[in-house]
Amino acid sequence: MSTSLNYRFTDFPPHTTHQGTGLIKYSPILAQPWTVAQDVSKPLGFQTKECAVNVLSLTIDAPHGPNWFGVAFRVGTTSFSSVNIFCHPHPGHAGMQDKDYATRTGDWPALFRYSQNLGFQLSAGDVNQVLVIPFFNNASYFTGGVFVHRWKEILSVIVNGASIVATLGDPRVAPKVELGVLEAALLSGKPLSVSVDNVIFSCFSFGRNLMQTLRFNMAGVGSLLREIWDFDGAGAALPQGNKIRTILYDQAVSKSPWSFHVPNPRWSGFPGPKVTDAHGFIPNTLLWHATTVSGVGH
Repeated sequence: MSTSLNYRFTDFPPHTTHQGTGLIKYSPILAQPWTVAQDVSKPLGFQTKECAVNVLSLTIDAPHGPNWFGVAFRVGTTSFSSVNIFCHPHPGHAGMQDKDYATRTGDWPALFRYSQNLGFQLSAGDVNQVLVIPFFNNASYFTGGVFVHRWKEILSVIVNGASIVATLGDPRVAPKVELGVLEAALLSGKPLSVSVDNVIFSCFSFGRNLMQTLRFNMAGVGSLLREIWDFDGAGAALPQGNKIRTILYDQAVSKSPWSFHVPNPRWSGFPGPKVTDAHGFIPNTLLWHATTVSGVGH
């Protein structure tokens, strides 16, 4: 596959909310999966879980967004054909301004935390999935930007880059080597070794709107779409689809079986500050559970 876009895997520096790019090992506090599906009146259980992930930052030399992507996959991944595309909330609602997007300054560095936080949970779940987070600026958020038109090419570059990094080890040790191998393949037009066979869309909060935009504008993605993971999504209608499994999490106090209900009282056992608003904790601690009930990447 030849390309006309210029791709670069680059270092991204640590921030107060994440450790940047590289091979990262950490033991986050996560919800125990076996406690999530129990009665809504029963509290969740929590534990620390040792995790190890490779975190990458991909930049596309293109003037329009999204031209920046976070990528994460567990150390020990053996197959790179399954991609989990995470749809983040609207950046403007978090104070991120487009004038700072190209330089990744202002509040934009904090958005990169999702790569690490969600990637850890792929490690906890021991699944073969490559987490891909297109970081949309405000201008491209409601249209999908370049991603909806070039998604096959972009995902192909990402999974092949991830495969190369997994072979070489810590991407901070040999970033130029891994980039050179991938660039050589792209520039020569040689077929890349890894193809994307399975796609998951996951979303958090207002990211449900973004997910719906991508789902219905990425031509051909329907044939690869296997599951949708919705972490307390808002705005757009609940995602639905024939033959597509939907895993939903919400804060409803309900016994209905169509979603995993995790309202505030269920977080009473969280080993930290009292949880008064579970919204932000849902993707950051429950994605491990999603990996255990998923049929992709095992």
